[in-house]
Amino acid sequence: MTAISLEFDSILKKWGHNIYLQRIKDRFNGEKFVYENTFERHTVRHVQASSLQNSRQENVEGVVFDSNMIYYMRADVNPMPGDRIYENIENYPNNTVTYIVENAVPMRGENGIIGFWSVGATKESPA
Repeated sequence: MTAISLEFDSILKKWGHNIYLQRIKDRFNGEKFVYENTFERHTVRHVQASSLQNSRQENVEGVVFDSNMIYYMRADVNPMPGDRIYENIENYPNNTVTYIVENAVPMRGENGIIGFWSVGATKESPA
């Protein structure tokens, strides 16, 4: 385990919370996505990206994603675009809100080894 992974694990132990991750099985089968029937429990840290809408905008270079939430996940999670994140929030119907992973960017440390993932996710609209 790298130094960045160890430091990230200590942050998750102190400040993390659990989510459930449902992997996408098939990108597009007919008219809808197909998902695995199993759920993985992961400890993550997140930031609500939409809270930054009223802040002063700064021009940035590179790729910019428009996501509702930014999740930080352990290196071994390996999230993929299309995966679902289920989060327990008491004031939502059924106490759950679902996000769809839009992008997953590896954050690399020493020797280019992945230390953790930065994941942009958008709230899933009810069908």
